[in-house]
Amino acid sequence: EKVGHSLKVFHRLVRSLKELAAQRMEL
Repeated sequence: EKVGHSLKVFHRLVRSLKELAAQRMEL
């Protein structure tokens, strides 16, 4: 359970980082 939760949080973090990178590329 703990590992699965950590993976969810990690994937959410990666996704937000990718979105930030995409926004920076657009600027």
